[in-house]
Amino acid sequence: MMNTHRSHRFFNFHIALIWTSLLGHWASGQEASLDSESDGSDGALFVIGSLTPTQDLSAVFDSTRNEVVAFGGQQYFPNPTIDIDHTYTFDGTSWSRKRVDISPSARNGAAIAYDSSRGKAVLYGGSFNNDCWLWDGADWAEMLPPDPETLFYRYAMAFDSARGETIMAVKPEFGSAEMDTWGFDGASWTKKTPATPIPAQNGVAIAYDETLQKIIMLLRANASEFQTWTWDGADWTQVTTDAVNIDPNNGSLVYDGRTNTTIFLSQSGNFTFTGSNWIPLGNVPAEFAFGVEQIVYHPVLNALLRLNGFFQNESDGTQRRNETWAWHADGTAELLTSGSFVFDMSAKADGIWNYTTIDIGPNVVVNFDNNEANTPLRWLASGDVAIEGTLNLSGKQREILNLYPHPNALGGLPGPGGYEGATAGPLGANLKVPGGGPGGGLYDGSNNSEDGEFASYGNPWLFPLTGGSGAGNSSSTGGGGGGGALLIASSAAIIVNGQIVASGGLQNNSIGAGSGGGVLLRANAIRGNGTISASRVRLEAWQRELNEITISSDNNSSNDGPPLLPVERGENSPRLWVDSIDGSPVSNPRLSSESVLVADAYLSGDGTVPIVIKGVNIPDLAEISLKISLQDGTILEPEVAIYSSGQATFNVDLPEGYGAIAVTATFPWNL
Repeated sequence: MMNTHRSHRFFNFHIALIWTSLLGHWASGQEASLDSESDGSDGALFVIGSLTPTQDLSAVFDSTRNEVVAFGGQQYFPNPTIDIDHTYTFDGTSWSRKRVDISPSARNGAAIAYDSSRGKAVLYGGSFNNDCWLWDGADWAEMLPPDPETLFYRYAMAFDSARGETIMAVKPEFGSAEMDTWGFDGASWTKKTPATPIPAQNGVAIAYDETLQKIIMLLRANASEFQTWTWDGADWTQVTTDAVNIDPNNGSLVYDGRTNTTIFLSQSGNFTFTGSNWIPLGNVPAEFAFGVEQIVYHPVLNALLRLNGFFQNESDGTQRRNETWAWHADGTAELLTSGSFVFDMSAKADGIWNYTTIDIGPNVVVNFDNNEANTPLRWLASGDVAIEGTLNLSGKQREILNLYPHPNALGGLPGPGGYEGATAGPLGANLKVPGGGPGGGLYDGSNNSEDGEFASYGNPWLFPLTGGSGAGNSSSTGGGGGGGALLIASSAAIIVNGQIVASGGLQNNSIGAGSGGGVLLRANAIRGNGTISASRVRLEAWQRELNEITISSDNNSSNDGPPLLPVERGENSPRLWVDSIDGSPVSNPRLSSESVLVADAYLSGDGTVPIVIKGVNIPDLAEISLKISLQDGTILEPEVAIYSSGQATFNVDLPEGYGAIAVTATFPWNL
């Protein structure tokens, strides 16, 4: 019997869909070509590439090809742990990695100069290597080093354009008392015999001053004494200057074509050289005054470029700082490239873009802001798709809200097309919402929660396309969101040399990770040497060169096969919702992702009430399951209802208090 007193029950819902059974028939009559069905209306997608996050890289401007060339360095993961052998060029807009046949070995701290007379960059040493290399804009070629028998201890190099040779000042060995000078004419090295010996020091830097037509050298005599020398092609001359802190070990010496002077930039001070003295350099932008690592003058842009920088802790605690900044002649600073890019999906309600070509530059991480309907991401291209950077569709942390006493109660956010993590008890209540999606994490606390990463969902063909499920919660912490879902279809080729990541996320202080999402690539050709990480991965192409693509997947079905199905555009994606409870309509869609804090429906009294579930693109005879979490931690699971004529109805005996609803549709493929 219905009680006469009033009670309010808070009903929220979390929707999940499961598709079961396998595809009934293989596609037949396919020709060996794929049409992505892109009409090209969104033009070309181009995400500017960035330089890899390194320190102690070697970079110089290539005046023959009007581009910066950079090699090697010590890469951060996020700590400096590994030398790399990558070659990059910068055209003034974007960095590109060069795929070369021959290359110097991985190293950091190599000396580099550009021989403008012969159109080649000269590189020496680095990481205890005694070798010499020339770069011609396309490939590297090895040359004999200055002294094959001696591994130099310290060295610095610059091109003397007045005399057409590369000059290298070296401390031959650790205990050497004097510096040696070597010249390179493009074919061989010659040891110079200057009349004035230079005392060997603990630090050296050189740069060619085009105005003075001399090479400027900085030497560190001791912790507080620094010397300045000039080279005129025959001899070194020491310049007596005011005492200044210009430590070559902690800054960058460069010729500034904007002012036609040689300058020194460092965290401890910035100076310009007059030819006879160093004077303070003012108005240095903050982006250059702090964290200076490598400075290159770009004459086409008429700007100084700062490449990367010391990886000091940022305000958010990170160390990744692969940015290229320009300091223009008018004194302004401009960020040219960055390692981070956000792709806003709000412009497309269906999550479908029709591109001509897609180019994701190297060393840039593309993150995604989901659209309102949280659809999967579908990129269709009529031409090539090249992924050099990282597409990150992983689950995301939800911002901490001030929910006393449990600020981390809400579940994590999903990647595009994924499902939210489980919600714990906001405001101290026992009310919980499970992780969204099939196999989502359970209500019952951390010990009984199901980490979504172990859950199976979708089908091996990723048709329909769906993301990962949300993780379960603990007593006061929400679970992580599921990874997103991605389809890239190309009428040409997909080249993956970077990464595609759709991992499950972790919410603040949670122990449950959402499941990874799904990645489906379809093209006439797929190749590359990158990585793809998701719970489900499927690669379909008529021409496949997949041996070098690393696939990390719990439920990978196949990475070897032609395109089997037409490109799915998501028009008929299934959707399910709670329509009414005891005749009271329920807001659909939900007011917001935080609407667990606001009731969707208020009822008077307890007893048996009808709960109506409606949907679209759900076939008749589908099985609809309902779970209701109550305030005292009880879970109600009424018998399965059969979907018919667009809806299913449950009659549930509801006690008084608050409750949260999760609803799931299960139907075989051939319904």
